[in-house]
Amino acid sequence: MTVPEANNSATVGSNYTNLHLSAISFEYPPAQPAIAQCKCEEQPSRQGGDHDQKHIRVYRNEPSPYGYNQGCYVIKESRYSTLNGWHAPTDDLVADDAASGSPVAATGWWEKSGNSKGSEEVWQTRVYYVSNDGTIRERSNRSHFAPIAKEDFEYDLPKPEEMVVPTPGWKLTELRDSKVANSQKAVDTALFPKVVPLASTKLAAVHSDDGSIHVIYQAKDGSVRELLYSLGNGWKGEPTGDNGLILGAKTAQNGTPLTAVAGGWSETRVFCVDRTNQVLEVHSNDHVKWDVSPTPYNVKPTAMLAAVASNFASPFFEMRLYTAADNDDLHECSFSRRNGGWVSAQGISSIEPDALPAVKSPLSAVAATLVPGEWTTKVYFHPRRTVIAEWDICAKDTAHAGVTKVSAGARMRRDIEEETRAKIAEEKRRKEEEERRAKEQERKKKEEKERQAQSYKKVAVGGTVKITDEAKLKRVQAKLNCASGLEFVKITGGWQCTGGAHRITDAEFDAA
Repeated sequence: MTVPEANNSATVGSNYTNLHLSAISFEYPPAQPAIAQCKCEEQPSRQGGDHDQKHIRVYRNEPSPYGYNQGCYVIKESRYSTLNGWHAPTDDLVADDAASGSPVAATGWWEKSGNSKGSEEVWQTRVYYVSNDGTIRERSNRSHFAPIAKEDFEYDLPKPEEMVVPTPGWKLTELRDSKVANSQKAVDTALFPKVVPLASTKLAAVHSDDGSIHVIYQAKDGSVRELLYSLGNGWKGEPTGDNGLILGAKTAQNGTPLTAVAGGWSETRVFCVDRTNQVLEVHSNDHVKWDVSPTPYNVKPTAMLAAVASNFASPFFEMRLYTAADNDDLHECSFSRRNGGWVSAQGISSIEPDALPAVKSPLSAVAATLVPGEWTTKVYFHPRRTVIAEWDICAKDTAHAGVTKVSAGARMRRDIEEETRAKIAEEKRRKEEEERRAKEQERKKKEEKERQAQSYKKVAVGGTVKITDEAKLKRVQAKLNCASGLEFVKITGGWQCTGGAHRITDAEFDAA
């Protein structure tokens, strides 16, 4: 599938790409943690059974193809499974309110993983992006594998005639707004913090073994910070002082790529690029103190980063960083604890150095995931910004097609939503027309009332009038206490009924 054309000069204030990627993977049934060793290494590795299924999910942003949200980007999902290969979910739309060029970051975990027959097994995914109002937003979905396979977003859509405003099936977490005084919305830690980051921010997201979620972003002052969710404490991290601070201002490049890995219960490592394009590693075990360590790598301007890691808190700890060069060749930077640290960067894809000219537009986004069980690293990128390609580190092969598929289910849902929006728009036009007609009638009544009032004032003493406005007639009759009066005679300072027995003043007549 071709990536929609976009202005790749990218996010405001940055020369980085506007097209972003994120990837996660897991296996089903969920397995106990084991030493991760790539199958292509000549060492014993955990071999999954024939029943094990590998799942990969890739998230991308693209300009909205829909008429109702022009100018926005959408976040979409592609899926791979051992049984089905690359396929589209029943609805591939994650978010429809992303800002132009919004970054995207995803993380996930087994929320429930039962061992007995009939027990519930649920994989939860969280996706983060920047919305069109400039705030970081969170959407979530749960994939149920047992006892019944289903997705939370697979609910039945309301019928178009019910005119319920359509929204994506992925649940949007409500924002917590500290500026709303004396409100539950200001203190509810289950709500997502309301944060407006640097316009050119990138995002990274990881889930720790202790149940924490870390969303990494760049603040307006250029500092790198995290929004932290912890069990029992909820979300925190509004950018004030040192709250959530990972790296101080004036260190990272504005719009720096961000990627992160987490494991070993509470260990988190964040990678970014400083103002000389050197890759920095920022590490913490407690999310209070962060240690900065420069890596031996410098990347091309506008190069993006993706990281994977395995075997935390062990002698076999390893990390790999991936980036795309200016001819769409992928490069790997790796760290191995047992081999003494970082090793020299190397080109890993099959593109010959001179096979393609340098890319004039910003360099490609990259996303990487370490597939559990088989421990193969998959890297996703945008060669020539036309497709999403997958590079298999072990097979040393690039698949240039097939990652994205058209979702028939999504198309059907969009058709229903479009019909719903058309009916809502039609109803809105009908109500607006009713309001316009009502206002026009009110205006005419008011003008007629004013005209009649002026005509009454022109009647000379001794002249008579017949009131045609029934409402005014009844009010005048009530003031006169004369229910039979139909015509009225002008007298000095007022009016009287034709019988002469009942009188009211000019002021009372005008007010009636």
